[in-house]
This record gives sequence, structure tokens and C-alpha cells, in this order.
Amino acid sequence: TSLEREFPGGLDGRVSWSIPSAGVFLRLSWKDKEESTKSIYDICKIHGVEIEHNGFSFLDGKDRPSFTRINFVKMNKAEVDQGIHRLSEAFHEFYQLPPNGHQLRILLTSGGTAVPLDGVRILTNLSKGNTGASIAEELLKRGHKVIFLYSRDSKRPFSRNFSMDPDAPLDKELERLKSQRQEYDHFKNNLIEVEYFTFDQYLESVKRLLTTDPIPDVGIFAAAVSDFGPTGGGSGEGKIHSDKELTITLGLLPKVITLVKQWAPRLFLVTFKLLVDVSLDEFIETAYGTQIQSQSDLVVAHTVA
Repeated sequence: TSLEREFPGGLDGRVSWSIPSAGVFLRLSWKDKEESTKSIYDICKIHGVEIEHNGFSFLDGKDRPSFTRINFVKMNKAEVDQGIHRLSEAFHEFYQLPPNGHQLRILLTSGGTAVPLDGVRILTNLSKGNTGASIAEELLKRGHKVIFLYSRDSKRPFSRNFSMDPDAPLDKELERLKSQRQEYDHFKNNLIEVEYFTFDQYLESVKRLLTTDPIPDVGIFAAAVSDFGPTGGGSGEGKIHSDKELTITLGLLPKVITLVKQWAPRLFLVTFKLLVDVSLDEFIETAYGTQIQSQSDLVVAHTVA
């Protein structure tokens, strides 16, 4: 049946249903979550299916905990399958379970890196971390555990939407912020955030996270990592005098992405490659070369908008 296919094992005993011998309804029951910030009724609406409060089933009109009824008579099989699939998606989100029942541990890097020139100046790039934060949100919604390695001041999952628009109506902004906070609270138990700032901190953090148990199953490296640094390394201290011209020689920094499979050989590695002003053939060739060099399982080649 659709329920057996979409709720294998009752999601480890969380969901159950009756097999009616007569009548036009079956009863669907579920176990409530402690400290849930969203009700299953609200989540179902998001997924395009509405379940009734069970008070309609009783003469006193009062709700009983955690069950509803499903009418399966006035729908054809395709409509039943679609409705149960949406219902399953909602319950997977409610219990923070991935669709296939297997939760992955995913290391996701995001934002830029800084290379110090002195104690007050750095070399960096324009990355704000929007792509990484967006990917993290989607992974969390699909029930996976995310270790989010992010650059200081870059965007973070869900909290990137916490700022208020002063030109929008106040009541709508407050409602939006409340909804965003509830969404963050719903998924935060599967989110581990680790901050870095400099290239060296990034390198050290990646190595530690890939060589310390439990090792991630997947690594998605969306961070914009510095390619160059001052020859001999910046001091990171004091302040270079500004009373005369300064010449800085830049040398290549270690390619962190080429070290990942040395630290975690079994990791499913996803890398990003930014290219600008190149032909399609060069685009594909460069991406393929990146895959070989980094031993990536998947390369996302992209350009600036």
C-alpha cells in the first residue's frame, strides 16, 4: 500500500495506521515530539496536504492526542499516492528524518578566508557565504546532520534571515522573524557550527573535522579559499607603516581540497570551481581537471552572475 511504501517500518514505530474492515476512513496515529516548535498540522500545510484535528471524530468536539482520520474513498489511486507521499514528506520533516531513512553526517564549508598582511590588514575575497548557508538549510530540512564550517561574519543557516527590513510593515516583519526563528529552533539539533577566519584556521579546522571520529560521510566544500598569500607569510601583528610605497610578493598557498581525500579517503567529496570569461569547452575541461586533481566525486562548476 501507499502507507507501507512511504512510511517503511512506521518510521521506526513513530507512525501507525489501522486497516479498516468497513467504512470510509482509516486512522493514522503518531508519536509526538518533545520540544517541537512546529506542529505536524502546520508542517503538513507547507507540504500541500491538510489533516483534520481529530476532535471532529468525537461528539464532545475535543481533540485527542496525535491521531487523525483519512478518507480514501473519493480519490483515485494516483491521488491517494500523491497525498500519502506529501504526508510522508511532512512527517519526515517533523521527525527530522531523511527521505530514505539514512541520516548522513555532512561537513559543509562556506564563506571566504583571510590572509593577514599585518595586525590590521588582510587579503580576502568577496564571498558572503549565501550559497553555503542555503545548501545547509536544505540539507537540514532533508533530515541530515550538518557540520557547518563558516567564515566569521559570513551568512549562517536560517539566522541569515534574522535581520529586519525597516521599510516593511512592522507586523509582517515580526511575523516573518518569528517564523524564521521557529524554523531554526526546529532544525538546530542537527546543526553544528564551527567558525574560522584566517586561511590557517580553515586548514586546521578541515583537517581536525576529517580526522576526528565520527568522520563525516560527505564533504561539500563551498568555501572560497585563498589561493595566494605573502611570501614568507604575513606577521598578523603590528601595523605596516603607510609613509612609503609597499611591494608585496604573493606565493601559492597549499590547495586544501587536494588534501581532503588523504585525510578522509572514504568521504564523498563535492567541490566547487568558479570560472570567469571562459568558453564552454574550457569550462568543462577545467572542471574535469579539478575533479582529477582533488579526487572529487562531484564538481560543481559555476560562474559569477
